[in-house]
Amino acid sequence: YDIDSDGDNLPDAWEIEHFGGTNAYLGGEMDDWDGDGLLNGGEYIAGTNPTNALDFFSLDVAVSNGSPRVGFAMRTTGDEHPGMERYYQLKSRTSMQPGEPWVDVPGFLKVPAEDSVIWNLNTDDSEAVYRGGVWLDPIP
Repeated sequence: YDIDSDGDNLPDAWEIEHFGGTNAYLGGEMDDWDGDGLLNGGEYIAGTNPTNALDFFSLDVAVSNGSPRVGFAMRTTGDEHPGMERYYQLKSRTSMQPGEPWVDVPGFLKVPAEDSVIWNLNTDDSEAVYRGGVWLDPIP
């Protein structure tokens, strides 16, 4: 599944499945076929559909008992990523001021993917800003 004959960092089988071929217009790693703001290479890593603008990795915010909760949907890796595992993380900071560092949210540093939604239930700061991440690592 991981053959990449055109050298664009996207497996041929994944490109054919989603774009109908390996040299499709707007089908490269740095293109955004569906215009959702996530490049095709990011869609490949996140396990989302690059031809569906409603399918992309994002954070969700909800309120429970008057406190904000931040969460995201996870997707397990499948046959499209042989030998790889998908991981997620959540970081926060207190403002959007330039130079303020992002801090790891405890328990959300390297979460192995499951087909589920995960929520940070310990959100104490309603003024915090959050950032999520998803990546692939080789299976240990």
